[in-house]
Amino acid sequence: VTDRGAFNFVIRFKPDARPFLQPRRRMSPRQAEAAWQMIGENETAGLVSRIDSTKAVCIQNLTFPPKPNGKGLRPCGDFRDLNEQTE
Repeated sequence: VTDRGAFNFVIRFKPDARPFLQPRRRMSPRQAEAAWQMIGENETAGLVSRIDSTKAVCIQNLTFPPKPNGKGLRPCGDFRDLNEQTE
């Protein structure tokens, strides 16, 4: 297991938790570019890794609020469904 420092954590699911996939949301080209840039940077840094989506327990969408400086978008995970299933 890779030591990810402050990013080491364990997600504890409720006993009755079930796998779920959020319906895919459409992204504008600008949103898709921001998403792939963030994913690429985090993958290069070793913070995320690719998975076989057919074996995923949960898949979350991204949402895109504007950056505070008004230039660009900030990709953020929408974890509401996941939070409902964790302790």
